[in-house]
Amino acid sequence: MASIGIRAGAEIAQMPGGLIAVFPFALTALIFGVTIAAASYFLLVKLLRLDSANAGALAGSFGAVSSATLMVAISLLDSLGVTYEKFVPALYP
Repeated sequence: MASIGIRAGAEIAQMPGGLIAVFPFALTALIFGVTIAAASYFLLVKLLRLDSANAGALAGSFGAVSSATLMVAISLLDSLGVTYEKFVPALYP
């Protein structure tokens, strides 16, 4: 994971505009993460009648991508030769 983060940071440093250019993507990732977690929490409390602590813990896991999934996806794209923005791992929540 460290190498993925370092590569993403190096890519951002080389981009024209740097962090400013990545900001819209980071904001979108943040909005999606918060929306998924909030919607999951609401549904878990209202529909499944989970208590607040358990619903919050479970909803928080829904709002975040697992590091294993991120690593597999990046490795797959690299092995297939698919181009993607190298800063994307920096958006990892």
